[in-house]
Amino acid sequence: MSEQADRARDIGQQVGEEARGVLPVIGDAIEGFWDGMVRNMPDEGSGTYTTAYDIGAAIPGALQTLWDFTAGFFAGLFG
Repeated sequence: MSEQADRARDIGQQVGEEARGVLPVIGDAIEGFWDGMVRNMPDEGSGTYTTAYDIGAAIPGALQTLWDFTAGFFAGLFG
C-alpha cells in the first residue's frame, strides 16, 4: 500500500474509534424522539433521551395546530 493509503486508513480508524462514544448518545436521541412522537411512556434515560422525548412529544401538537390553522384559513377563504 502507498503511504497515502496507510494514512487514510489510520485517520479512518481514529475517527471510527471516536465515533464509538457518540453512538449511544445518537441511539438515546432517536429512541427518545420516537417514544415522544408515538406517546410511549418515557423511560428513565439520559438527559439526551429526555430532551429528545420532549421534542418528539411536541411534534403531534404542532402538527395539530398547523392543521387547525390551515382548516380555518381555507374555511375563511372559501366560506
